[in-house]
Amino acid sequence: MCAFVKLDALSFWRKCQPRAPIVDKISVVTLLKGFCGLINQSSPPIRLQTDHSAQVTLPPPSHTLNTDITLVEVL
Repeated sequence: MCAFVKLDALSFWRKCQPRAPIVDKISVVTLLKGFCGLINQSSPPIRLQTDHSAQVTLPPPSHTLNTDITLVEVL
């Protein structure tokens, strides 16, 4: 790019010139109708499933939580 600027600065800056912004071609009326359609829709029903198979166990005694463990105990 540096060499291109040195050879032909005008062509370089034409190529690097920012492009025109992209304009959405949606009319205001169409946008408003679509937005109103979204607002007037009701949300889908929420179905909660309760899984009763989970079992709660008591935590181990606190004095056993911070003790050193050996490989023999793990295996």
